[in-house]
Amino acid sequence: MIAFSTGQIRRSAPVAALLFAAILTTGCSSLSIPAFKPPAPDVPYQPIGEGVTLAGTATQDMYQRVRQAKRENAIVLEVVGDEQPTRVLPLPPGQKSVFVSTLLQQTGVLAKIGAVDATLYRYTSDSVSGIPMAVKMSEDGDQVRPESDYALRAGDRLQVSERKFDSLNSLMEMVGLL
Repeated sequence: MIAFSTGQIRRSAPVAALLFAAILTTGCSSLSIPAFKPPAPDVPYQPIGEGVTLAGTATQDMYQRVRQAKRENAIVLEVVGDEQPTRVLPLPPGQKSVFVSTLLQQTGVLAKIGAVDATLYRYTSDSVSGIPMAVKMSEDGDQVRPESDYALRAGDRLQVSERKFDSLNSLMEMVGLL
């Protein structure tokens, strides 16, 4: 334990107060903040370069496809990493239901990719991206578990990607946490 005498405290108190006052009065003026320099008027504005697609553009495209699917009584199938990643697929007319497992089998996604991870994004007017609903797959990733084999509605988006097997997921599935 460090002990201070009253004399040491009395001598250091004015120094501390002076140092504190100096810090407060200088404010931000002691910092040199770089200024934004707008480009010359004759130079065309290119924020990141030509041919670059922003993440927001992909989100906007997906939002438009979901709206189209809602209007046309269809769903959006998004297969991550495919040469045609998004497809708008019609639902059957009338009150017939299509389930996630049926869609994955009939579109050939399971045959092409094999083991998959999937998430269903349910359309709502409140959310741009939809409400995410996890689609639980069997251990080997090639069958939808019955408790998450959702009936698809117009405007739903099913995102499917190749399953990444790792030891942590396998261990958690064995314990029953996934």
